[in-house]
Amino acid sequence: MTVSKKDKLRFSLVAVFLTLAVMLPSCGGNRDGEDSPPPGQWLEVKEGYCDFGKVYHGDEPSHSFWIQNKSKQRVRLIGYRNACSCASVSLSLLDRKGKKISREIHDPPIRKEGSWLVTWLEPGDKLEVKVTVHTLLRSAAEHKEPGTTELHFEPDTEAGIVRFGYKFHIMPRVRILPTPSLDLGSLGKEQKTVSPLELAPGEGIPSFKITKIEGIDAFTKLETIPSLEKNGHRYLIHFGPTHKAGSYQRILAFHTDLDGYIAKVQVTANILPNLQFFPSKQLYFGQIPFSKKDQTYITLIYNGLLDDPKLKILETRGKNDKGEDCSSFFESRIAPPNDGRWTLTIRYKGGASGRRIQGIVLLQSDDPDHKRSVVPFVLFNAERR
Repeated sequence: MTVSKKDKLRFSLVAVFLTLAVMLPSCGGNRDGEDSPPPGQWLEVKEGYCDFGKVYHGDEPSHSFWIQNKSKQRVRLIGYRNACSCASVSLSLLDRKGKKISREIHDPPIRKEGSWLVTWLEPGDKLEVKVTVHTLLRSAAEHKEPGTTELHFEPDTEAGIVRFGYKFHIMPRVRILPTPSLDLGSLGKEQKTVSPLELAPGEGIPSFKITKIEGIDAFTKLETIPSLEKNGHRYLIHFGPTHKAGSYQRILAFHTDLDGYIAKVQVTANILPNLQFFPSKQLYFGQIPFSKKDQTYITLIYNGLLDDPKLKILETRGKNDKGEDCSSFFESRIAPPNDGRWTLTIRYKGGASGRRIQGIVLLQSDDPDHKRSVVPFVLFNAERR
């Protein structure tokens, strides 16, 4: 069949009309302007940053960020994280009319419908992300910190990740001098130490009274002395003796009349035994040829009250792996004290047999806690494989 030029033109016009009909939206399809936004714009965030400014230690300021689902699809919140050591996050939901929604919020997330789930947003729903700064999680010292809160939504491309930023400047309500964490250092269990401590008003804070002090124990005594700071409260901390070795840690709580604010001071100390052995309480030769001479040593430090504990060696004895007495192959000595330190040396004379020799050096002193001290030694024969 032959097609005329007139028919060809008619077919071309019909094809163009059909193409335009597909490409253009229908007149009634967007009456309310409610089509979903393009990918990546399903969630609307009206504010993404908050500067809390200066806040005093003891305050808990908070700020609410809002996220609204502007799409026509449900959006899942699958997780969030808060990159700040002083802040927490709480979540709540409102519908498009601003009415609070009682809906599941799973924290931590649960596994549901093939993915993680914290909660979800229906079309038009708003998610409140309330960030609260907990200043008491830090010591009462001036501190600045930026923070971020990051929320992850599904679907990834359409909703994706929302980030909020904030910063704050914590100011001490009560300045604690020299520091809120007071380290008294290392001292013997029978020794005493004294350290100053002062509490003074922070910037913009009026003078205050200390109404009560908690945390004082049998090892600690506070002596009130004249203050160096204006409107300050100054003390001497008398600490020790503890009569017990180990790590010491205590919180002193100073109650004030500043709306009940409590200034806390952490007191720490390292309480040493009267006699210490460095690097360890063992004389270790390691692997040596038993046919040759050798020696090793350790250092002893005395922290007790005696001017001279009169450390001396009572005996040195050892046996090899066959049970044979090898004491005669060893000689021990203590060097004279040097600034509270002694050197205990054991010398191997050479010539013993066996694969291994173990033994002890028995020490004596006038210190009541260390009348007898046993220091073990060991050596292995490098010539016996």
